[in-house]
Amino acid sequence: MTTYCIIPDELARADAACAVAAGDLRRALSRIGNTEVTGEDAQVTIEVRSTERSGGEGFEIEPLASATGLRVSGAPAGAAYGLVHLAERLVIDGPDWQMRASSSPVLAERMFSETGQLLCLPDWGFWSEQPPYVDEAVLDEEIDELKRLAPHLVRNRFNALCIMHMNVDAYIDYRYFERPVLREHDRHFERSKIFCARLTELVEHFHRHHIRVYLQVYEFSYPHTLAEHPLVETFEGRCRFFSARYREFFERVPCDGIVMTLGEPHARTGYLGKHVVKPISAWEHDAADAAPLADFMQGLIGEQLGKRFYLRLWGYCTPMAIFELSKWRDFIGVLKSPVRLASKCSNGDFWIHQGESPLFHEPSADGRIAMFIFDAWQYEGWGRIFCFPQDWRRRLRLCGQRGVDCANYWANWGRNGHYSGSATPADWPVMGSWRGHASHHHQFTRGFTPGEAQAYLFARLAWDPQCSVERVASDWATLHYGHDNAPRVREILELSEIPCKQMYLRGRPHEGVRAVTSFYYDPDRVLSQLLQNTLEEVEARERRVEQVLNRMTELADGLDDDTAPNPEALSALRRGVRLGQLYFGSLTRYVTNLFREHEMVHVSEDEKEPLLSAIRSTLDELDAFIEPLADFEPEASDWNLTASPKDREIRMVTLKDRVAAMRDRWGSNR
Repeated sequence: MTTYCIIPDELARADAACAVAAGDLRRALSRIGNTEVTGEDAQVTIEVRSTERSGGEGFEIEPLASATGLRVSGAPAGAAYGLVHLAERLVIDGPDWQMRASSSPVLAERMFSETGQLLCLPDWGFWSEQPPYVDEAVLDEEIDELKRLAPHLVRNRFNALCIMHMNVDAYIDYRYFERPVLREHDRHFERSKIFCARLTELVEHFHRHHIRVYLQVYEFSYPHTLAEHPLVETFEGRCRFFSARYREFFERVPCDGIVMTLGEPHARTGYLGKHVVKPISAWEHDAADAAPLADFMQGLIGEQLGKRFYLRLWGYCTPMAIFELSKWRDFIGVLKSPVRLASKCSNGDFWIHQGESPLFHEPSADGRIAMFIFDAWQYEGWGRIFCFPQDWRRRLRLCGQRGVDCANYWANWGRNGHYSGSATPADWPVMGSWRGHASHHHQFTRGFTPGEAQAYLFARLAWDPQCSVERVASDWATLHYGHDNAPRVREILELSEIPCKQMYLRGRPHEGVRAVTSFYYDPDRVLSQLLQNTLEEVEARERRVEQVLNRMTELADGLDDDTAPNPEALSALRRGVRLGQLYFGSLTRYVTNLFREHEMVHVSEDEKEPLLSAIRSTLDELDAFIEPLADFEPEASDWNLTASPKDREIRMVTLKDRVAAMRDRWGSNR
């Protein structure tokens, strides 16, 4: 057994991120059989030198000249990342006191988005009838959970956090508006003080960990007291509205910037929504209408207020599965400012395996696209089932090659996290508070989940896109499951994207239109896409998915509990593999039977009997898959598999309902 001591300099000792990373280093050294001591008794010394109060994120690790041990150096953030790197390599490679390493991130900003699960304001779920009119216990709970993200973001090399809001109105009193918006003694004045104080506290907490904080907002939403007012109805009025809103917000809260979506209004909790960018067809907007507002917001937030501003493109870069570069060129052709634009990295919305955005290869996008958004696997519970998207390496390499500043891991989307469109006060009691709806799929803060593998993949490749996916998979597997189990876990990760890709209704990884997951309650829509396949193709996809899921199950069952360092991670892995087997197994069988039902009216009488027998046999298999799904909560409810979410007003049709209806139509072989 080797004894060691960690000796940080004054700056490193006072740095919150370095403290997180040093804690990881101590756990790593203990795991490989070392004991911490103090002073001259240590056989190994690890010095931490942070010689600058600010600077880059690069680090250097080198042997000590006068003793056995290593020196980790860099600016405070860089020193923290160096300690993270050292802790990982000691576990993965074993002790090497002659180690030399230096590294800097390729992408300057690596953003983790907490979208719609925590602190999604404004929302009356945070209100109280008693002074100060805020349910401070609820607010504290969500603020504290967000704070718990900080160490996870540090060790995963994220340096920015984005929190989804509808708008910033919880933090402003409309003091710069040209007409009164609130009553003289409105409770909002008391609430805004609390919200500003707590968000300021949260931002300062993350700043101590070298993490910038953004709000992601959806515009244009506004209080109902401004309905039909010129501030709402004219371009000049909206500019005055935004100026008043964001000038006050940044005076009261030290956020680092705004990530804004124009043209997708959200309305809830007393707000109205308006499409300030004229839609010209589904998912597309008028470029000439949007560009002046984009230019104004860049001038306001990015220049006058000195904050970072990203404009999320909506309707120019992510029409559903169809991208026309002419729309992009029309849009940038009328822009006059250097507004920092953000686009999906895929050629569509949400579905991570659609073809990559052509903006990666569009010369006019260079210097224009500042952020590419990587949607984490979002079938309303993405973190509970493994999905290790290997094509992210290529896309993150392209980010670096095209001069993109920021890659955004856009994660944690929860059902009912937002409401699009407009609403009147009469709708509010029906809509109620969105707080807590389906907020079960948090990453990092509610225990270990398979989704952590995906976050680690993104963060490692955003730092160094030249790193191989195989190495990242092997490293993550070793860190959480030990050397003996790592080969099996690595294979699980590498297989895991296959069922996800096969869920595309055309069955081809980069040509899918919609995943079936959210649409089994709309069989006509599913069927219209299925008919682009043949029955043989659909059945082959089902067999391929089953083969992969069986192999993943075999691998998970073969893991050695005794050598796994993290029992929680082992339990989460086995649960995730089993849930994936039930989930994908039931969905692929359901889709296959949909196709067979359609075929029944198009085949000869002689062909109907074997087809009917296949339908009935698959229904028997579906029963065997669906019954145990009921034991997997909250997923079974959140995904409408066996029951609707208990917090939903209107019950949705479930997969179990659809299968029962099939049984009524076709009977049983039994």
